[in-house]
Amino acid sequence: MNIVCPLCGKHTPDTAFDPSDFEDDIYGVEVTGLGRGRGFAVTQRISLLDDPLVTGLIGDRCLRVLQRQVDLLSMDEDDEDDEDAWDTMRRLLIKIYREADYEFESLEEGIDFLLEL
Repeated sequence: MNIVCPLCGKHTPDTAFDPSDFEDDIYGVEVTGLGRGRGFAVTQRISLLDDPLVTGLIGDRCLRVLQRQVDLLSMDEDDEDDEDAWDTMRRLLIKIYREADYEFESLEEGIDFLLEL
């Protein structure tokens, strides 16, 4: 089975999918052909973290994917089976808000903000 990235649409075999190996940068690359049937080689790799268009598009997509996860997890927090899912979502949201410049008085305020987007 292949996993399709919800951000970019790339198909990756489930046995090779490991997002922990991904870099935390956004790169643009220039390539050159190696000849018919020989593929391509990267000739230049440039960070696009300073490009507001690229980061805005990716950020918007990340929020939509995250909101979808929140929608799927809109379950009763008291259900013992669902506590792990809620804990995972909380940790993810905490990480997002720590790395972003958002300031909320509580995680619940941050979740409410996210759900209103």
